[in-house]
Amino acid sequence: MKRILIFLFLTNLFILVKGQDVNQLIEYYSKGELIKAKEISTKLIDVDSIGVFNQLHGRVLADLGEYHDAIPYLIKAIEIDRNKTDISGWAHGYLGQCYFILGQYDESKKSLNNCIQLKATRNSVKYANKRHFLFGFNDYFSSWKIIETENIRFHFQYPEKIVNIDSFMAHREKALCKIKSQLGSTLPKKVDFFVWDNKTEPMEKFKINLGFAAPSDVCVYTHKYQTVGHELTHVISNYIGQNPVKTGLINEGLAVCFNMQNDDKIESLKTIIKDGDYENIKIVDFWENWQNYYSDRISYPLAGAFVQGLIDKYGIEKLKPIFVNQTYETAKKILGEDIDKYIDDFEKEIIEL
Repeated sequence: MKRILIFLFLTNLFILVKGQDVNQLIEYYSKGELIKAKEISTKLIDVDSIGVFNQLHGRVLADLGEYHDAIPYLIKAIEIDRNKTDISGWAHGYLGQCYFILGQYDESKKSLNNCIQLKATRNSVKYANKRHFLFGFNDYFSSWKIIETENIRFHFQYPEKIVNIDSFMAHREKALCKIKSQLGSTLPKKVDFFVWDNKTEPMEKFKINLGFAAPSDVCVYTHKYQTVGHELTHVISNYIGQNPVKTGLINEGLAVCFNMQNDDKIESLKTIIKDGDYENIKIVDFWENWQNYYSDRISYPLAGAFVQGLIDKYGIEKLKPIFVNQTYETAKKILGEDIDKYIDDFEKEIIEL
């Protein structure tokens, strides 16, 4: 929605630039074809008299993960937009995002507050309010304690209620380093790791269901009894390569593989299948229809066993392109007919369990 709204401006700018360029920019950005949008927006910033193209170019760069490069264009858009329209509103919001990813927390909070206070549009304010909360800037988090380790910035609701907090942090720090090493990821900043005392309060107060990760923001939201590695893996795997394409089977399968529980994934799946009615499991259908196929009780163990088997057979290095673009089509390109043979063998194995 936010990508579409910005283009309400652009029909008024045809007299300034080639209409074809504007049309292409609208099409590429609204479809999420960011590389192509970047090529067009790069040309249009030179004829930008009201700030909209600088703002949009900055947003494209930010969406591509080029946060440092995005900042000057977003700032310039605000400077050009003398009337402080939604051009400035969205620019402030995106600046808040960029600064946060770069670990510049004070600047991030300031930019998000500027967006909220400007009230340029309901959607830009909604964008900023969401991040203002999830980044820990909301007054709700004012009493939380922040403790930093080498790679993680912990936010504790009640640190005194965690038995051996040093061990709690050390286990997650160790898990992060191990998963990063195995997947070969480089994170843009420390992981902001929010720890609630229990999982019911955020649901009751904010309709937030713990635990989950915001991978592009390098954030984890969890309760103190959450598995050590699952949500961390979502963050780390997001940075294996550029422009990731996620599917539930591979994305959740990776998180189950690296949850640091050291259990046998096939044995875990075996127990689930014995206790339920899960006949005629078809992995390709499951791959392409994650949300509609099975309940979480079977889908997560199934995904974990499937991905663990792939890693055991082919190794992480060969599978990295599939971990970035997680579609079945990508697996076919990388593994050829082997992927179908592996799927066939896997389906036979779990049916026989």
